[in-house]
Amino acid sequence: MDPYLLDEHTVDVAAQVFVDAFVGSSVEAFLFPDGAPRTTFHHTMFSAMTRLAIRHGEAVALGVPPGAVALWLLPDRAPPTEADFVSAGLGALPALLAADETARLATLNAHFDAMHARVMSETHRSLLFLAVAPTQQGLGLGSRLMRHTLAQADAAGTPCFTETANPRNLPFYERLGFRVIATGLVPGSQVRTWALRYGYVTVR
Repeated sequence: MDPYLLDEHTVDVAAQVFVDAFVGSSVEAFLFPDGAPRTTFHHTMFSAMTRLAIRHGEAVALGVPPGAVALWLLPDRAPPTEADFVSAGLGALPALLAADETARLATLNAHFDAMHARVMSETHRSLLFLAVAPTQQGLGLGSRLMRHTLAQADAAGTPCFTETANPRNLPFYERLGFRVIATGLVPGSQVRTWALRYGYVTVR
């Protein structure tokens, strides 16, 4: 089983991997404190992010159907514009949210964007999301999928960047060679965040 690139015909099945893996996360609890299921929102969001990665970077998977999926933006492609985000499907999200949920989502995105811009000024690969299907966690799929892309980054001499709001993810990324270079707190919440860098690390 080797990693392979997804195309737009596989967006829905890839999105479901993210939906299943991110249930119960601290970010979900921040966005939706009432605890009510938001299946349509999550599937729409992760479908759009998968589509965005396919169009402007790479969506890499293991297994058929995918058991693990990683969404990357690449340094040799122009960053997606606001119009690109809308075209990928993110423009549909506001209609699925109440006003307070929309405000919290904007706060979350602004926090992550500001942290990213502050700590990564040079050319790099950016990992948007990584997920392993709950039924296949603990089998090494995430590590294998990540090492596939990290080997390409090593060959090109290009650092990689990602962020997480789950402290349980830190040992996983550190085993792969990432290092925490910044920490933060989403405004108006108790959600802690970590920025991680792979390759040519300068700890801040």
